[in-house]
Amino acid sequence: MEIHLASRRTAFWPAILGVLGWLGLGTGTALAGSPEPSGAAPTGDASPVAPGTEGSAGSALEVSVQGERAPLVRSASQTTRERDVLAACPHRTGGDLLQEVPGVFITQHSGQGKAYQIFYRGFDAVHGQDLELQVAGAPVNEVSNIHGQGYADLHFVPPEVVSRITILPGNYSPEQGDFAVAGTIRYELGYEEPGVTAKATSGSFGERRVFLAYHPSQAPAATFAAFENQRTDGFGPDRAASRTSAIAQGAWEVSGGRLRLMSSGYAGRFDSPGVVALADLDAGRLGRFDTYGVAQGGFSSRYQLVGQYDAEQGDGARLEL
Repeated sequence: MEIHLASRRTAFWPAILGVLGWLGLGTGTALAGSPEPSGAAPTGDASPVAPGTEGSAGSALEVSVQGERAPLVRSASQTTRERDVLAACPHRTGGDLLQEVPGVFITQHSGQGKAYQIFYRGFDAVHGQDLELQVAGAPVNEVSNIHGQGYADLHFVPPEVVSRITILPGNYSPEQGDFAVAGTIRYELGYEEPGVTAKATSGSFGERRVFLAYHPSQAPAATFAAFENQRTDGFGPDRAASRTSAIAQGAWEVSGGRLRLMSSGYAGRFDSPGVVALADLDAGRLGRFDTYGVAQGGFSSRYQLVGQYDAEQGDGARLEL
C-alpha cells in the first residue's frame, strides 16, 4: 500500500508583519528575513524562480509512505498480540503464550504433557471445549478425545515461531466454528532471525531444552524450519515429561496471490502422580508430593500438512482457499 502526500510551502513573514503593524510595532522595525522596503535596493538575487522548481513558494514536496494493511476486524473487542509483546518475557511452551491474551487464565494438571485447562471471559473452556484454537489456519480442537470434546493441545508449537496471536471474543464471525462459544484464538507462524539459530537451556528439576531454527535471509518471515526437544524430571516422583516437535513452513507469491504450506510433526509423553488419600497425608505416611507408585500418564502425537492460498480480486474481494 502506498500513500502519496503533497505539502506546499507558505510564506509566513507577510502575515507576521501585518500583525505587528496592526499592534503598532511594525514602524522602523527590521526583522531578519523580512521583505525589503519598497524602493530599497535589493540585497540578493531577485531573479524569479520558475514554478515547480525547488525553492519556489509554489513547489510541491511528494512523500511516499509504505505500510502493511491492518487485518480485518470482526468485532470491537478483537485484539492482536504481535511478536514484540509475545517475546517480551520467556515462555516454556506455545501454550504459555495464552497468558498474553487479555481475559485468559490457564492451569495444568495431571502432568506437564497434558493440554492446558483454559478459562476465558468467565468461561471454563476446559481443554478447549468452549474455545476455538487455530494454528497457521488449521484447527487444533479435537472433535472427540478421552479428556473431553474440543481437546486442544498446543505443545507442538515452539513459542519462538509464533509471530502474532489474534483474539476474537464471542462468536460474531461466520468464519468461526462449533467450539467458538467463548471466542477464537488464532496463532500465526513466522521466524525473523536470519540464518541458523541454536539454543540450549537447563533448569531446576532436570529441565533441559534444545531449539534449532533456520530462516533464509532473503525470504519472508513466514518461511522457516524449526526443531524442539524438551525434557524434565518434574518437581516430584512420577512427574517426568518429554516432547519433540519439528515444523516447517514456506510462503511464495503465485499468480498474483500468496501460497503458504506448513507441515509439522509432534510426539510427547508425560507421567502423572495421581491422587493420594487424605488420611495417609494426615498420618504422615506420605508427603505432599509423594505417590503410590502406580504408573499413570499419557502419550500424544500430532502430524499435519496445511496449505493456504489467498489473493486480492479486482473488485476488492478476497479469495482464500
